Amino acid sequence: MKISYTAKNSYLDELQKKNKEKRLEIRKELFEKTIAKNKEENKSNYTNKEEGVLLDISEDAKQKAYKAANNPAAQLQKLYKKLREYESEVASLMKKLNFTDNDHEANQINEKIVELNQKISAIKEQIQNISKA
Repeated sequence: MKISYTAKNSYLDELQKKNKEKRLEIRKELFEKTIAKNKEENKSNYTNKEEGVLLDISEDAKQKAYKAANNPAAQLQKLYKKLREYESEVASLMKKLNFTDNDHEANQINEKIVELNQKISAIKEQIQNISKA
């Protein structure tokens, strides 16, 4: 018995479609089971997924958190951290610049260094303003 090429291809295509449909159904079932399991595990964390997470934060706690995040010491710490990052980046770019022979690449590195130096000077100015206040 001979099977024509087109009949064989159509049969294979049909099998592939059925397999794909079965895989999609199985994935959907697994996904639904996972969601149901996660809902059961996390019932204590939230009341209803559609409503979202319910948090009760008192005004006093909000004010304390705001003050802690916006006090001058915290701002100075953030600025110094950023300053160190930019300075280390400039140092690495300077090393890279010393070892490059390509003029185009050297110009790009110089532009980055200039931008970073401008950011560094702006940060230093902010630090001075905060220190004065």
